[in-house]
Amino acid sequence: MPAALTGRLARVGIADATVEQLEMLVLRPMRRAVLRANVSSHGLSGRIYVKVLRPDAARQVLERHQACGMAPKAYDAGDGIVVIEGATGQPLTEYLYRPDAPRYLDPAVLVEALDSIGEGAMEMARRRSAADLIDTYADAAIKSGADAARVDAVRASVHAVVEADGAPGALVPTHGDFHAANVFVEAGDETRVAALIDLDTLGPGYRVDDLACMLAHLHTLPTFDESGYRDVPRLIRDATEDFSRRVPAHRLRARAAAVLISLMGGSDDAARRDRWLATAERLVGDSHS
Repeated sequence: MPAALTGRLARVGIADATVEQLEMLVLRPMRRAVLRANVSSHGLSGRIYVKVLRPDAARQVLERHQACGMAPKAYDAGDGIVVIEGATGQPLTEYLYRPDAPRYLDPAVLVEALDSIGEGAMEMARRRSAADLIDTYADAAIKSGADAARVDAVRASVHAVVEADGAPGALVPTHGDFHAANVFVEAGDETRVAALIDLDTLGPGYRVDDLACMLAHLHTLPTFDESGYRDVPRLIRDATEDFSRRVPAHRLRARAAAVLISLMGGSDDAARRDRWLATAERLVGDSHS
């Protein structure tokens, strides 16, 4: 397998590459495989990702990377194989996890990163948001063991906001899965966004849904390690204020609550799920104020 990858890298112009480590991350037979490799060469050094897809799916991955100014470089290696360079910087989740030093990010730079997504994204298929799929996610949350009455109350509140508002603005280029693990940053005098990754959901959508996704995921971070993410509550406060100046606050909060509900079905930690549900309840309560 490393020898075959070396040949594919040469095919896209990365010559004399040495594959030092190769690891399978995802394997879905007949659909896709994702591998991670450490590579050194004259033209590239560091981590790369290899996606093995159907040819039409590979073409869509390449088009999405071309549509985003902050996307890592992606190469067509032929036969449905896409080679993607590792992003520069570090995931925002790692940057914020620093018990030994304060960590902060101006929420405005997150919005600026979204602005790097070009009009080419409008040609992609649109992904339905968590608010659009609230019934599916609420049912999954209840099935996972969450309190049905509480989940149903959040579900009803999300429905009320979505139905009252209709379309929450104009369709714009969106990331579709905009959260801290998919944002890479570089620290300096002012921390900046260096890259956006996992662009499979890039397409037309509503800015409020990208901002709500980020806000909801920020709320989850302290539930994994309160002390490690002790600076995150300040970022949540400031991001809520910043985002609420850009989109209606009641829409932002209701849609962030829907994202939290969407995460509950995938968690096997009952205490953490309950904290996410409590946050969702507070958010929809705020959305009616």
